[in-house]
Amino acid sequence: MIKKHICFFLLFSSFGLNQENLIDGVAAIVGEHIILKSDVAQLIQMTAIQQKLDPRVDTEKLQELQKNIVLSLINQKIVLEIAKQESIIVEDREVDQSVDQYIAQSVSQAGSEENLEKMVKNN
Repeated sequence: MIKKHICFFLLFSSFGLNQENLIDGVAAIVGEHIILKSDVAQLIQMTAIQQKLDPRVDTEKLQELQKNIVLSLINQKIVLEIAKQESIIVEDREVDQSVDQYIAQSVSQAGSEENLEKMVKNN
């Protein structure tokens, strides 16, 4: 059973996606797991490049991407925390693979990433 004391809180305030010298800090804490701002920024940058997003033009998309990446990382850490509490051993890479498979399946069902984004936004 999921313990009710799993808690997390976000400690980050909006940080610029194009900051040159980002001082590392904590973006979120889930149980004993810490998500660093630098990890979030790196994932945003990689994803933005893959999606060919222009920071000067696609600011709303980048803000949404940042939110989704933070939530995804939090969800991954929650799964790890629950597994730990339930004495289930789960590797980070297993969680990553499961999340990637879920996203790929969702994109496939929606027909495209754009359709999936529209569906998610409408819910």
